[in-house]
Amino acid sequence: KPFQASVIGEKVSIAAGTKIWLSNAAGYITIADDWTYVYKGNNTYVDATTEYTVTFSGNNATVKVGGEKVTSKAVKIGEKVTFSVEVPENYTLQSVSGAGVTDNGDGTYTTTTLFENVTVNIVVLDPVTVTFSGENATVKVDGVQVTSKTIKTGGSVMFTIETPTGYQVASVKN
Repeated sequence: KPFQASVIGEKVSIAAGTKIWLSNAAGYITIADDWTYVYKGNNTYVDATTEYTVTFSGNNATVKVGGEKVTSKAVKIGEKVTFSVEVPENYTLQSVSGAGVTDNGDGTYTTTTLFENVTVNIVVLDPVTVTFSGENATVKVDGVQVTSKTIKTGGSVMFTIETPTGYQVASVKN
């Protein structure tokens, strides 16, 4: 019986003693040891023990696979890697791309089925500092007097301006 897979990533096992026909050989061969292969597509199979590496690239991000902090992860051919990305407070995770990554919608991402070494690119935006300045005025954020406030890129900050008696705010400029 010929071995055949139709789904990329599907494993095919061949038991020892099995005869198989190789189109590029002179007839049948007999398998000496059990073999397990993974279907790669286009009638291509690769030994199931082959390993590939997912490398995570980017600054200001912590990547975890199975709760373990990693910068790369070795996996067997035909497997996928599910991971999470954490960024420090006030930093913004802008994108996670490469390796056919899918956002699972629960704070995790999954690569496509792996058939080669791949890189996952993570882009994190630095925080922005909003500086308040002026004369005869006090700026407060959450009731606390400040001269600046660090926020996420694209974020906003609510503030109040207090002036001494007899003064009023003439303008607020960006």
